[in-house]
Amino acid sequence: MTSLNVIGKLAQTEAVSLSARYFLYAILLAFFRVFWVIGETSGLFGKPPDRWIGDVADILAYLHIAYTLAGLLFFGEVYRRMTDRSNRPIAPLILNFLGAVLMLVFALRVISVAEDSPQAFVTWASLTVNGLIRGGVYALVALGYTLVYGILLMINFAHGEVMMFGAYTGYLAMQFLVSNGERSFESGAAVLSTFVVPVVIGILFLPLDKLADGYNQRKNINFQAPSWIFTFMSLPMRFLVGVAIGYGALVGLGGYAPQFYLLVITIVGVLFVMLIGMTTSMLVSILLERVAYRPLRAAPRLAPLISAIGASIFFQQVALRIFGPTPKNYDRISLLNDPKSYSIGLGSLGNLSVSIVGTVIVISSIALMGMLYFIVQYTKMGKAMRAVAEDKPTAALMGIDVDRVIVFTFMLGASLAGAAGVMLGLRGDNINFRFGFTPGLKAFTAAVLGGIGNIPGAMFGGFFLGVVESLGPQMLGFDFKWQDVIAFSLLVLVLIFRPTGILGERTEGKKV
Repeated sequence: MTSLNVIGKLAQTEAVSLSARYFLYAILLAFFRVFWVIGETSGLFGKPPDRWIGDVADILAYLHIAYTLAGLLFFGEVYRRMTDRSNRPIAPLILNFLGAVLMLVFALRVISVAEDSPQAFVTWASLTVNGLIRGGVYALVALGYTLVYGILLMINFAHGEVMMFGAYTGYLAMQFLVSNGERSFESGAAVLSTFVVPVVIGILFLPLDKLADGYNQRKNINFQAPSWIFTFMSLPMRFLVGVAIGYGALVGLGGYAPQFYLLVITIVGVLFVMLIGMTTSMLVSILLERVAYRPLRAAPRLAPLISAIGASIFFQQVALRIFGPTPKNYDRISLLNDPKSYSIGLGSLGNLSVSIVGTVIVISSIALMGMLYFIVQYTKMGKAMRAVAEDKPTAALMGIDVDRVIVFTFMLGASLAGAAGVMLGLRGDNINFRFGFTPGLKAFTAAVLGGIGNIPGAMFGGFFLGVVESLGPQMLGFDFKWQDVIAFSLLVLVLIFRPTGILGERTEGKKV
């Protein structure tokens, strides 16, 4: 009898696993069918498309309907054959089948809209590019949510306000450059570059003795390394030489290569604004962790959640009193706005217009995500973060300063949020005291979509949500004002059908 019970439980587990895979394949089939029909109606497969393109679309339609009906028959029979009526996993079976039906309805709606009002392929491509730009910002903010959750198992609902302060101080940094540059960002950035570029190159010249030693060792050159006294005494000279070279290079670019000079000073100016925003966000996050979260670390989970919501409202009101209710806008940067976009030729499909600011946002977002992933996976502090996420008491016994790791985690996530706030300002968004609320909620949605606690999942979830927000209204035939409705509806659906997120939540069994 015991063996029969074990077999019954294994059969139930297998049925649940099969239903999950059935739902996953239903999603893949629905999206493949949708994108095939969009490619057919948008001219991607030619104008008019070959006859076999339509035949494939019809085959996919019949296959999709048959797959959904087969799921109903199969799981109905599985449920009927289960002998242990008290432990039937009926809820997962029903949910996964309803999810497959929902995918069928979604595909029918999108295909109906695409066939009734076909759009050019360039339109779909442009919407996808805009979604990736938006998704890059969501991903940066979502990483802050997922980092804090991975360490403390709490949701930092004040994270959007941390981003808001980064955007505000980025605006103040830009005003500082403008006021010191005769009402021009480029002039202020040029003044800043006059100091920054020579100093940076001068600092790079400091370790020349180490570079020389390495070169001598590779070339097998016998050379007596200078004593530490000589090395110390030569530091000022090396620094001055580096400064002179840096200043000379900057002056040379200004005189003989004005386009490169403009590029250099713009990069310096934008990095200065972003660094100020990131630093401010880090300082706010340190204050937030020390005052609102650390005293409640051992409290029930509801207490930090209420504290986070209270901190969010508090920071909004502080920003309102400091900066006022009037929205702030970043000043225009000529290199990012003249022209505002560039065109990519797609042959017979047309030309795709890509925003310069958007390109900078996507590249910067990917670079920052790569830096974060490197820090977490390959640095000593990253190893400590992973150890604390696994087991705080054991990590403390191994000599890890848990409080220090938690503060560093908050700072790391806040720096990404500050960079995201500056990016939104550069894109032209209005900065006000409620600036971080909606992007913060969207980023939380992105973190849940990818699997909160999972760093690659937060990255994927951010870009996925951005693309869905951009393509969703057009695909479903709705007005673009429905973007927020689509985004939060997607959150509800993911929580219903896959609570651990698309890529899964990386937590230990005892935490789950």
